[in-house]
Amino acid sequence: MDIEELAKAFQIDLLLEGRLVIERKSTERDSALYPRQLLTYLRLMGLQLGLLMDFGQETFKQGIQRVVNNHNPL
Repeated sequence: MDIEELAKAFQIDLLLEGRLVIERKSTERDSALYPRQLLTYLRLMGLQLGLLMDFGQETFKQGIQRVVNNHNPL
């Protein structure tokens, strides 16, 4: 795998104001893979916050998950 192929393998869906990554999905079942994928993007980009939005869930509220990289509670 060359560098160009590797770069294509990691493509975020949306980046808001250079600080918030939004990963969109449309699946009928939850998967533990999707939050880990988003966390990988956050780590590679050096960002702290991302939202996983799964439009395939029963309600919109069920489809949103907050993912935090290097969370340091006060």
